[in-house]
Amino acid sequence: MTRILSVDDEPINLAIIAECLSDEGYQVDEAEDGEVAWAMMAENHYDLIILDRMMPRMDGMSLLRQLKADPAWKMVPVIMQTAAATQDEVRQGLEAGAHYYLTKPYDPEALHLLVNTILKDKSERDEMSHVSNALRHTLSLLRQAEFSFSNLAEAHELAAALSSMCRDQQSASVGLIELLVNAVEHGNLGISYDEKAELRKNFKWEDEIAFLNTAKSYIDISYVIIVTYASFSKKKFQKE
Repeated sequence: MTRILSVDDEPINLAIIAECLSDEGYQVDEAEDGEVAWAMMAENHYDLIILDRMMPRMDGMSLLRQLKADPAWKMVPVIMQTAAATQDEVRQGLEAGAHYYLTKPYDPEALHLLVNTILKDKSERDEMSHVSNALRHTLSLLRQAEFSFSNLAEAHELAAALSSMCRDQQSASVGLIELLVNAVEHGNLGISYDEKAELRKNFKWEDEIAFLNTAKSYIDISYVIIVTYASFSKKKFQKE
């Protein structure tokens, strides 16, 4: 069952939210301030948090920042609902990590539609993450693979796929993109570094790449990449 935590110091607001969402079959738990909410989150999992901004003890902004600093809660969507709706206040809430800023008073139907949309998006992201993790686990069993590519689009796609197996995906992606793109530019297409610099200077680089890929037939560059689980600790590149 989808579980939602509603945090507000006004009992009437908690009652409105619970009534609005209970018809959908959601379980709505209630907390009267940020401290109570944080204690409840230590014991339960929530799919969505509806958070009032102005509350005693720990207010909504403090709880929001605490949530987004915790890896366990960072990706859980938060709807901030409040009467504090100046441009600066809205900006502060969104910058702190609120998924949406709902201004009081609001139409309960608007909250209903917003919650359904956010939870649908979250479900789709969770499914994609599950598929990605399963693929990453499968690829971790890989010990040797051979890939052929000849253009920049294929180089970027291959770099993204291979970096997904690395612990530090961002660093691996940067390194692999540079390596594979250079192979296409300077190896397959035969463009020198000086020629590339001149083309970039005249904003003709992308046009030249597109022209060379269609004007001539180039020999594909094939690399044999030796990988170990979740890291590229050993690499061997062989041009065929």
